[in-house]
This record gives sequence, C-alpha cells and structure tokens, in this order.
Amino acid sequence: MNKFNKLKFSMLGFLMIILLFPSMVTNVCASENNSGDSVYLGGESFGIKMFTKGAVVVKFEDFMCQNRSVCPAKSSGIKTNDNIIKADGYSIENNEQLENIITHSNGQEITMTVLRSGDTVEIPVTPKEDKNGIYKIGAWIRDSCAGIGTISFYNDNGEFAALGHGICDSDTGQLMEISGGTTVKAKINGINKAMPGTAGSLNGYFEKDEIGSIKENTPLGIFGCVNFIPQKDKIMIADIKEVKCGEAVLHTTIDDTGVQDFSVEIESIGDKSCNTNKNFVIKITDNRLLNVTGGIVQGMSGSPITQEGKLVGVLNHVFVNTPEKGYCVFAQNMVSNISN
Repeated sequence: MNKFNKLKFSMLGFLMIILLFPSMVTNVCASENNSGDSVYLGGESFGIKMFTKGAVVVKFEDFMCQNRSVCPAKSSGIKTNDNIIKADGYSIENNEQLENIITHSNGQEITMTVLRSGDTVEIPVTPKEDKNGIYKIGAWIRDSCAGIGTISFYNDNGEFAALGHGICDSDTGQLMEISGGTTVKAKINGINKAMPGTAGSLNGYFEKDEIGSIKENTPLGIFGCVNFIPQKDKIMIADIKEVKCGEAVLHTTIDDTGVQDFSVEIESIGDKSCNTNKNFVIKITDNRLLNVTGGIVQGMSGSPITQEGKLVGVLNHVFVNTPEKGYCVFAQNMVSNISN
C-alpha cells in the first residue's frame, strides 16, 4: 500500500525499493481493556525512513572467478533475509562498511555474524576475486528503505501507530528487522489512479521537517514517537464486538489540503482474532474519492476508519482486481502495541 522512492543500488551494497505487504500476525493480542482507550485520530500522510539492523541479504548472484561461477555467500550457508550485523568482529551499520571489509579482505576468510529469526549465527565466508580483481561474496544487500504512508492515531504520551501492517521485504516476504528510523512531513502532489488489475498510488515528496522516530516494525504496523502531540479532539477505541457491517468513514490525505473524510461501507467482518491483520473488508462508496483515486491506492495504508463516533479500524490492503475494496485491521488489536 505504501509507495517507495527508488534509491541507489550496486552488486554488493544497495538501497532497494521496498513495497509494503501485509503479513500474518502472531503473539500481538489486544488487551480487553483497550476498547476504553481514547486516542487522537490520524489520517495525515508522512514520510518514512527506516534503517535495518546491519545489512540485509536480499538475493544472491554468481560471478566469474577463475573461469568458473561462484557465490561464496550462498555456498557458505548465508541465507536471504539474514541480517549481517558483524564482520570479523566489526559492527555493521550500513552497506558501505561491509563492502569495505570484503573488498579489502585479500581473499582471507571473514567471520560473518548474522541475525536469523531472532538468533545469531557465526558463518565463515571466503570472498573471491571477480574478473576485475575485486573481492566479492555474491550477495545483494540493503541497509535502509523509504516511503510514504498514513498515520493512524496518536496517544497522550506522544506515541503513534501507522500503516496497519508491517514493512516486509519485497523479495523474501519476511518482516524487516530494523534498528530504527525517522518520520518526516510529506506532501502529496499527484495520484496514479487505480484500475482493476493495476494498483494506483499517491505521489509525493518528503519535506525537511522531522516529526518523530520509528521504534518498532510489527505485523500490525509501525510504532514510534512524535515530537509534538496534535491539537485535536480525542476519540474512543471501539471494542471489536461493536464493529458491524454498514456505513463508516475513512479519514485520509489525497492532496495538499490535508485530511479529508470519505464515506465507506464495512461489507464483511472475518477473523476477529489477533492472528491476522485482515479483520474486516470495506468498500469505498464516496464518489469524490472514487473519481480522484479510482479506489484504494498505495500510500493510504494506515488511514483510520470510524463508525458511530469511534475508531474501529485501520486500512491496510487493497484488492488489486477490485480497487474500491480493501482489508482493515481492528483498532483494538493495533492499539495494544502502541506502548509496548
């Protein structure tokens, strides 16, 4: 749902476009008391800059070494979605650091410390010279990503929730391990309209003003802190049992005029548990939004949905073949993460 900016890339170190995909959820159940919470409604577009823990292995590529194809990283046991956090004891914070260690290895074995599914693993890798005499390990890696999304809600402690789904690697589909990130103001200056079979998108740019920091990337969204608490009226979080099929309101930003309210219909309610972020389905019924965007487009992830004066959920996924429809996560499930 979020549109990402294209960044530089190279054989060893590169920043890749990252698309946001909803992921399955585990161990993030809401407290029964969350329905009594009140928050400040979001709906504003914002820019996201996230940094991975170490350098993430995205894919492998063979290269020629002494007239034969080799991929030292893959043959050594490194896997895609591994986070390389150390090389020969040196902490890795970005692609350039790792590339420098490898290119200056002179073919000597390097001990890589990788983070894999929460565990650390020590893996020895011996770089090989390519046909140009440059030492490589044959891994494509990434250390950051950037994009535009929508803030869902804030609380009195200056904490925010956004997106309604985690940021997952577009190649591996796995939730990204992050070391942190920043949020900035974003301006929407155009729209690629959605059509059946083709995802639309909000087009915009980052402004200089930093508005907060990102602390967590979870299956239910990203969470962090803002530098200021918005001056808005507060709204109650609806209990899951209160959410029903029928009329509702989507709060989102599609141009430079700020947050607007659009009519939608909650069509169906599915799995009410915290084991999925696809709890219910909405349909856009407001012709003003349909005429401009064609439905739900990338960049609208995180847009809050209210019903009868309460926050019931957050938009997080579009049906590509039916862009006027999309999935939402219950706000009650999502709010349990904001202070964790």
